[in-house]
Amino acid sequence: MSVDHAAAELSLSVPTIYRYETGTTVPRPPDVKGLCEAYGADEDMTRALVALAREADAPGWWRSYDGAIPRWFDTFVSLESGANHIRAYDSERVLGLLQTRAYAEAMIRALVPPEVDHEGVSKRVEVRMQRQRILERRNPPQLDVILGEATLVRSPGDEIMAEQLSHLDKVSRRPNITLRVLPLNLIHRGLGCGANFMMLDFPTDRRDLGEPPMVYAENLTGAVYLDKPGEIRAYSRVWESLVRDGSSTAESRTIINTYRERYEQ
Repeated sequence: MSVDHAAAELSLSVPTIYRYETGTTVPRPPDVKGLCEAYGADEDMTRALVALAREADAPGWWRSYDGAIPRWFDTFVSLESGANHIRAYDSERVLGLLQTRAYAEAMIRALVPPEVDHEGVSKRVEVRMQRQRILERRNPPQLDVILGEATLVRSPGDEIMAEQLSHLDKVSRRPNITLRVLPLNLIHRGLGCGANFMMLDFPTDRRDLGEPPMVYAENLTGAVYLDKPGEIRAYSRVWESLVRDGSSTAESRTIINTYRERYEQ
C-alpha cells in the first residue's frame, strides 16, 4: 500500500504517515488501530500494537494545551518543531513565530469564535509563545520571512504595534533570521489562490529516511499539507519571485522602523 493510500485511509496527511514510518513521531493509538485494519493485521497483533502505542505516546509540549489547538494544527506544530529551514509569507499579519505576546493576544481575540472564553484565548497565546522557543534552541532553524506591507498597516493599537515593530527590527538582526517586506504597490500574480503559506525543509538525514519538504497553508476550516514534487516546485518558484520583488533586508528594516516611528508619535 502506498503512503498516499494509507494517508487517505486514515484521513491523515502524507507527511504524518512519513513521520510514523520513520519513527520521528509516535503514532496515536487510534491511528495505529486504523493502520492495522487497513494493512490487514489480525486481532492479536492489532491489540498488541495499540497497547505499545499507548505506552510510547510521549506527548509533545503542545499536548498539554488540550483544546487550544485543532488536530490539523497539532500536526503542523510537530512538523515545525522538526524543521531546519522555514520559509514563510504572510500578507495580512505578522508571522506567529515573530509575534510579541501583546500582538498575539490582540490577533487571537480578533479571530477566534465568540464562544472561546478568556482561558481559551490565553491557551492559544501560550501555544504561540511556546512555538517561538525553536528560535532560541542551540541549533535553531533558518527562518526566512516575507511580510506584505499591509501587515505593518493593520494595527491592533498604536502601542502594541510599536512594540511589535521594534521586536521585528530586533529579531531581523539574528544570524538565523531574514526578514523582507513586500511593498503595498505590488500585486503578486503567483498568489491568487491564497496569500499565506509556509515551506518547511527537514535535516538531510531525516529526508533520506523519507520525509520530504512540505508546504503548509491554512484556510477557513483547516489546512492543507502539500509535499508532491510538483507542488513544492510551484511554491518554490513563487517564493523566489517574492524574494526578487520584496525589499532587501536593509530596506525592509528601514520600512519597519518608519512605521514604528509613526505609531510611537
